[in-house]
Amino acid sequence: MTTTAAPQKTAETENFPVASLMLSAKVRPQVMAFYRIARRADDIADSPVLTKEEKFRQLEEIRDTLPKDERATPFLQDLITAFIWDAEERRYETWDDLLEYCAYSAAPVGRFLLDLHGELHDRTLPASNALCAALQITNHLQDCGADYKALKRVYIPRTWLEDAGLAVDVLEKDRSPQAFRAILDRALAKSDLLIAEAAPLPRRIKSWGLRIQAQATIHAARTLADKLRHEDPLERRVELTFSHKLTCAMQGMVKGWLQG
Repeated sequence: MTTTAAPQKTAETENFPVASLMLSAKVRPQVMAFYRIARRADDIADSPVLTKEEKFRQLEEIRDTLPKDERATPFLQDLITAFIWDAEERRYETWDDLLEYCAYSAAPVGRFLLDLHGELHDRTLPASNALCAALQITNHLQDCGADYKALKRVYIPRTWLEDAGLAVDVLEKDRSPQAFRAILDRALAKSDLLIAEAAPLPRRIKSWGLRIQAQATIHAARTLADKLRHEDPLERRVELTFSHKLTCAMQGMVKGWLQG
């Protein structure tokens, strides 16, 4: 009997808006269909009970059954590549290696949304890629201790740990030592640069709803990064509350409206 992966998250518990009511009713079903496939594949890769071999088999099965002519398929193919890397417990030597992973694990989501709205072009793509990378990196920082303890995953560049005189087992601690806190702050500073690169994205999007969703996502990335500066992800999971998410949505709506 095939073991199945238990759901880890839902659209409501993500840090970013998935198919907010700001998006038109015409595209929301396509966005949710995309999300359900991506979520299922991610849950397989994140499963604490499946073997690596079973994860690989199930992920390849999803890849093989993707419709060949669907708009979402190329973007989902890239996501599944990243989930296979996750299942391999792949480690990242440098910051650039981590950004390459983000190009597969996060950027396809932004590209799909832009493509779905007819907004995928040279003026939006770099900023979208930067936003997706920033959000992915802050997501990994918030889960850095749990990811290592449960799945032996490390999304901190090995060279950064080496420079600080640390090994990956620092992620088993219940509190960040000073040297690891410096690594977290270094990653957040890099994330700030990505968010700054992403800042022009909403102004370059014509679709009112997608512009607001992009602006809300930028606010979510900034808010999570700020929380990570003041809280310790090894001590407890740092996450956005409902109040934070509501505030980000309102800020996105107001600023996105003014940018129209």
